[in-house]
Amino acid sequence: MKDLMKKMWMRFFISVLPFTLLLVAGYLVHRNNSGSLLPDGATRPVGILLLFGSVVLGVAVPILSRVRFHNICRKNGISPDSYLSHQSRQMVLVGITGVLAGGAYLLVVAGLYLYGSVLAALYGIYSVLPYEVKTAGELKAYGFTFNAVDSRTTDA
Repeated sequence: MKDLMKKMWMRFFISVLPFTLLLVAGYLVHRNNSGSLLPDGATRPVGILLLFGSVVLGVAVPILSRVRFHNICRKNGISPDSYLSHQSRQMVLVGITGVLAGGAYLLVVAGLYLYGSVLAALYGIYSVLPYEVKTAGELKAYGFTFNAVDSRTTDA
């Protein structure tokens, strides 16, 4: 379990790094009062697109992906490697959502679209945080226990 958690945390930080860098860049743009990087008429459509992309990739697609993965695991069982690959896909989606939200911050779109994008990204990030209790609960719900694996590896 510890090895799985170590891999998941490493992948989590790699997928969230672009989000953090874009937020810092957006902060610096705001701090220097350079205003929006977009022409006047383009901020609203771009803001709407970034908000829509953030909600789809940060909320809708991860939920649908979890449901699909749950149905597959119910029928076929689960291994730590398949769970890790599923979580990695989820983290990449959330990383893309973070990039979209960071882009909204960097481009200085209207507040509604900016804050909606950031909230969708934060929800996505929170939903893929690899805590050991959460991961153990999910694996148990999928019918996988590490005790069975540990006893098999010590007997061999």
